[in-house]
Amino acid sequence: MIDRFGKPAGDIAIESGARSDADTAILEVQRQAQEILAAAQPRAECLLCGVTLEGATLFDHRHVNYVRCTVCGQVQTQACPPTGYPEEFSGTALFENVYPRLPADAYISRRDRIYKPKLEWILDVLRSEGWSEARLKAANWTELGAGAGYFLHALTDFGASSIAGVEASPSLVELANAMLDRSVVRHHETDLSDAVHTTDSEIYVAFFVVEHIDPAQEFWRAMADKPSGTVFAFAVPCMGISTLMETASGEHAARNLDSVLHTQLYTDRSIAYALDSAGYAMKGRWTFGQDADDLVRLLISRLSMRMEATMISEISARLAELIDPLQEVIDRGMMSDARHVLAVKT
Repeated sequence: MIDRFGKPAGDIAIESGARSDADTAILEVQRQAQEILAAAQPRAECLLCGVTLEGATLFDHRHVNYVRCTVCGQVQTQACPPTGYPEEFSGTALFENVYPRLPADAYISRRDRIYKPKLEWILDVLRSEGWSEARLKAANWTELGAGAGYFLHALTDFGASSIAGVEASPSLVELANAMLDRSVVRHHETDLSDAVHTTDSEIYVAFFVVEHIDPAQEFWRAMADKPSGTVFAFAVPCMGISTLMETASGEHAARNLDSVLHTQLYTDRSIAYALDSAGYAMKGRWTFGQDADDLVRLLISRLSMRMEATMISEISARLAELIDPLQEVIDRGMMSDARHVLAVKT
């Protein structure tokens, strides 16, 4: 298996800056979500492995109780989020906020900074598995949760000839197809397991999508039904340093375990459980995160209340230089906030 660590924080500098600017508004939405989850009914069983959660490890994360399953290791809210959560309770199209409409040049910039590296990593792993350039370009690719179409756009730029996507948001379907200049992404209203059952692709990708599936057993059963040799490349948020900082301090907007978009987290143990249950062998793993960036964001937001502007500017510049080397230490210690995984059906 190929293990890779680290990615420059500069690739997400634009998005990180925008998040800092919106910190107060995001935090207010998260505090409203806490109240909803606090009043919800408890889960009867683990959303990933299905066993009873009796005896599961419990912790308080910003006044919301979370549990870690003793069997598979999945982290999840003790309460089961109500139907329609979170959009129906917030009145906001949250995923559309994650993928705002951008001018063409800004769209291409985001594609190249965030999504092309994902594609290049997948291609590198598959090349190590013996895939030729011709096979990579001729393969059937399907993206689950295609969003605004960034990854599919990167695939088009690479020269892939057979690509498709599914997306739950009608406005994002329209946006993705407009940017791709053809109808590649289709709307789906049912669980993603249905989308897996009704597609026949050699390569499936899902970036920060699987963690929104609750319960998750049917999705992994759908992946298990795929033929030998099927490739599944995915990314999930994990319980790492960012989560610990968010638990320790509730005065800044949580990014990793926010109790809004993310009410569960995978762990290395639960990733292994899911892959084993579906019959997939891990061939590549890319471990990197935004933990160091989150640490600097937290420090600056707190210190700004206590320090003069010139001093804050100077300290910010010095801390920025530490983000990448500090993050690599966190990544190699397997304590970063996310994993990218490529696995193949055995």
